[in-house]
Amino acid sequence: MRELEKAMNDRAHAMAEDMRDKAREGVLPDSLKGLPKSALHVDEDMPFNDLEVAYLKAEGDGDEEKKDDLAAAMVKRAGDIADKLRGEERANLGSPLGYDPKDLPLDENDEYVKKEGELIGLRVDPKKNAGKIQAAEDELKDIAMELAKEKADNERTYLDSDLEGNNARNVDLLADPAYAGLEEEYHRKVADPYADQDHLADLERMMNDRAHELARKKNAEDRPNYVEEHRNVPLHELPLDTDETVRELEAERARLKQDPVKNKDALRAVEEKVNDRVAELTEEALKGDRIFLDDVPEGVLQRQVNLDDDPTFRDLEQKRAALKSQDPKKNAAAIKDLEDQMNDRLHELANQEKWDARNDMEPEPLGIPLKDLGAAMDADPEFNKLEEMYRDARKDPKRAKEADNLLAQMNDRARELAEEMHEKERANLDQEADGIPLDALPLNEDEKFLALENEARRLQNEPNGARKNAERLAELDDQMNERAKELANELRKEYIDPEPEGIPLELLKLGDDPDFVDKENELRRLEKNPHANAARIADLKKDLNDMAHEKARDMLQNDRDYLDPNPEGVDLRHLPLDTDPQFHEMEAERARLKAEDPRKNQRAIADLEGKLNDRAHELAKGGKG
Repeated sequence: MRELEKAMNDRAHAMAEDMRDKAREGVLPDSLKGLPKSALHVDEDMPFNDLEVAYLKAEGDGDEEKKDDLAAAMVKRAGDIADKLRGEERANLGSPLGYDPKDLPLDENDEYVKKEGELIGLRVDPKKNAGKIQAAEDELKDIAMELAKEKADNERTYLDSDLEGNNARNVDLLADPAYAGLEEEYHRKVADPYADQDHLADLERMMNDRAHELARKKNAEDRPNYVEEHRNVPLHELPLDTDETVRELEAERARLKQDPVKNKDALRAVEEKVNDRVAELTEEALKGDRIFLDDVPEGVLQRQVNLDDDPTFRDLEQKRAALKSQDPKKNAAAIKDLEDQMNDRLHELANQEKWDARNDMEPEPLGIPLKDLGAAMDADPEFNKLEEMYRDARKDPKRAKEADNLLAQMNDRARELAEEMHEKERANLDQEADGIPLDALPLNEDEKFLALENEARRLQNEPNGARKNAERLAELDDQMNERAKELANELRKEYIDPEPEGIPLELLKLGDDPDFVDKENELRRLEKNPHANAARIADLKKDLNDMAHEKARDMLQNDRDYLDPNPEGVDLRHLPLDTDPQFHEMEAERARLKAEDPRKNQRAIADLEGKLNDRAHELAKGGKG
């Protein structure tokens, strides 16, 4: 009879699902708003399900008018779901050039709309389509970035129409990280109706200043085409980039080049003037006689180093001048030695200047001491340009706001470099700590982990450090892996009871359970948009907690071979072991001792097993009575 009832129930369910599928087939098109019907997951949408039930009822009642109304409502609801999915997808774009994705004409771009629909369809099976999903996400971000660039090009009314003789569209502004950073911040701020107008004005001024610098650089790149060296002095040893006359002439040349055929004669004349000015600057340089010094010692412009007030440098310079005035040919070797010493002193002073400015920064970006980032900062062109501008701005009280903004950008870039260093240094570690990816853990805020990491870096950077300190470095790797596991369990305690069924969370080894790890990965993905995914997040946290409790119960129940199978003649299965507080407390303590160190805790475990057996007998007697 029961088998018959079950078969009837199964058949009823199958018929209901068949009716539902046929209804959907007749009501919903294969795709809505560019999304495949399968990607909408209408089964999980309660409003749609309610409409669907009502539709089937109207169909059964023969109420065609109501049925048509409900069909339209189902299509509308499915469309709303499609819009919601697109909105969630666009949250993954971030802020291209500082723009909110909703401010970009994404819906007007057919390629974007099409690829977005394909991506949402791929997400129906994320494991199978992982590679395609990543590629599609990258393509969408590229399209969004291009649209952001077009929007930025059309909105630069705050830039001067004449940038050193160039139009803004002819200068590759966004290729410059410093300018791009300013404009990105400006786009974010200007969208805020409560934005500080003074700060916006400062950003506009700074963007203009940087745009002019980039335009001057563009003009300078043309020099090899028409400027000649004078008296064999290389052009790069002359202050062409800071000379106002050269700047004005190069700007005029850029204007004339907008119509080179019409302005052929005027172009030739202005190029001759540039060459005349180069000859003048060459003579001045030879007269000043510091041309042998490095232009950019330690990454610092020579002009930013105060040589004239340094007694050591001035003493060397005076000795050199004396030797040159006596007999430069006879004293050539001594003069060269002094020039080397002067260059060495220049580098010392430049390094002091560089670190004096860097000491204004955050001392430990993402937990890495600033000195440890020195080589990375020195090798990074984006950071170098920012600190070059900062060194100038910090010395001028009138440019205090600009200096603050540049310092903030330097800190941001230092954090990015620190992140790159972390990725490189942590490549040797286990990339998952008890099932949680390293990048999901708060490693950069943990003093214990950072102390281990900083010690490892110091040992690694010693001469022949990797070989000399191999044993200690291996120990540090092990300690960092262990600390990462501790942090993983601390992180889990935000949504899982610290002691499910009395068992410490650390002992459950939840990271070994693929189903548990998959749910945690989904939780982390959804928490990127917590408001939109609040309900699903709450469900997942409950599921994860339930799984932890179930694993703890299994851990206890599957390890009772030490108990008498029939205490007082009663089968263990009939005793309330799982609900008896006294038994449960002792059993949880035994599990903890076994997981901790079964050999070390052997005596305590045996003692507990005796007490647990005694308690089982007590419960058996009580049940008999």
